[in-house]
Amino acid sequence: MKQLVKGVLASLAAPLILVGLLGLPFLLHEAWEFMTLPTSENIERRIKTELPKGTDKAKVLDFLKSQEFSYGDFRKVTARKKSISDYQEPHIKSQIDSIEYDVGGWRWTASWGFWNSYITVTFFFDKDEKLIDYTLRELLESP
Repeated sequence: MKQLVKGVLASLAAPLILVGLLGLPFLLHEAWEFMTLPTSENIERRIKTELPKGTDKAKVLDFLKSQEFSYGDFRKVTARKKSISDYQEPHIKSQIDSIEYDVGGWRWTASWGFWNSYITVTFFFDKDEKLIDYTLRELLESP
């Protein structure tokens, strides 16, 4: 009977060890990615130091690319667009008459089970395509 129990345990141990060895690199990769992904605080600190007001469009687009943001087109802002979303935040609304262009982007920052975290950023520019201000948000989403 003792031999049978040992045999059963041995036959179960081998697949469990194999699964553990194959799963370990995945878990280490996930842990490394989590530790090295940017936070909204890190991104905002970089925006404040690297993109002061008056920065030109090209440098902002380079920043979005270097921080691995997926971003849309640099576009002229319509009166309708100024009446919704980010344009209604107090620090943007107070400068709304100066805003002629915008560009926005987002990037994934982390996953926790069924939750994903994203950072969205929108940059606002004047008629000379110089940076006026920005908005930054961290969003949580479940599939």
